[in-house]
Amino acid sequence: MEQVSHHSLLATPYYRIDLPKIPLEYESQTLLAVLPGSPLPLRQEVDRFAYYFRREFRYDLVQSNAGRSAASDLERYSYDSDSSHTAYLFAGDEERAETDGGMFWVGAGCFRIRQYEKLDNLPVEIFDWAWIHPYFRNRGLLGSHWERLRRRHGDFLIWQTPFSPTMRRFALQNQKDSIWYPVYEGKEPDWSAIRANLQTASSAVTRPV
Repeated sequence: MEQVSHHSLLATPYYRIDLPKIPLEYESQTLLAVLPGSPLPLRQEVDRFAYYFRREFRYDLVQSNAGRSAASDLERYSYDSDSSHTAYLFAGDEERAETDGGMFWVGAGCFRIRQYEKLDNLPVEIFDWAWIHPYFRNRGLLGSHWERLRRRHGDFLIWQTPFSPTMRRFALQNQKDSIWYPVYEGKEPDWSAIRANLQTASSAVTRPV
């Protein structure tokens, strides 16, 4: 697998999007979990999509950095040093004839555990960010994995800033049974109920194997 770094990403033309071909050993996995201990090339592919996310939404920091050190302030937000995260690579739903039918990763997303003073610093699992190639948006890609993600991560909070209109619509459509639903409606949630829910679930946070 070709390795990618933030340096090579930053050196490419600003609006270019490169999609990595999926190695044969992962082609059967349309949703691939990438953990802090996963092979470096997989973590670097998550980096690639984190860079595209940063670029599109004009973040100052990259949401993922598989390297152990950072060469500049741009690279200092390191999900690799955060042992509470689980990233995912999303496979496209079609083959590309020009590459002899190869499959491609077309996006990534990341879950993290966060603690908030307002919630008594109880662990909260959040869907921190996701980026999908524009060509593959609005085609049900994320929705096709949603129930699987809910089974793995429970009633997580979708917490992405900026909260894109597309993601807000998705949350309103797919998270109606969530205790966090008022957040997606732009309303104040029932913090006491959320604290009680988190206290019950704090010892049973689900992690993929």
